[in-house]
Amino acid sequence: MPPYIDITGKKFNRWTAIHRAYPNKVGTYFFCRCDCGTESIVETMRLRNGKSKSCGCLCLEINAKRLKGNAQGYKHGLTSHPLRAIRKAMIDRCYNPKNLFYKNYGGRGISVCEAWKESLVDFYQWAVDNGWSKGLSIDRIDNNGNYEPSNCRWLTIEQNSRRPKSRLSNNTAS
Repeated sequence: MPPYIDITGKKFNRWTAIHRAYPNKVGTYFFCRCDCGTESIVETMRLRNGKSKSCGCLCLEINAKRLKGNAQGYKHGLTSHPLRAIRKAMIDRCYNPKNLFYKNYGGRGISVCEAWKESLVDFYQWAVDNGWSKGLSIDRIDNNGNYEPSNCRWLTIEQNSRRPKSRLSNNTAS
């Protein structure tokens, strides 16, 4: 068994070692309290080498900041979210001449507002705030207008297919 090192009262990131919990064959464990108030038993080595920084609250805080601010270099956590595919298809229709539907979108001068084009998080926030749920497709209210908050809404595919036939294209992106 490794030698016992008393770390009682010492702080390791968000953990404070309260008292020794128990030893075992591979190491010593301490009863610890996180800054958020959560208490748990943590292996001493994980405290000392920084592999355990908190009860999990630190990770939650970091992820919330990443999603809210989308600071450069941070991931947004939306990689597999359905809205990512909807946004990608919308941008592709407007800017990729090889897209099958480009002639009805980018070819007619339809574009995507800068905020949505540059930030998945901005598009996600608008979508959630404006009633998006799984199964809905994005629709431009004015068929000749751009993809932007004031000209877009969410419809079911059935509602979208009931729109007047004079429309040049189907705006689904599911």
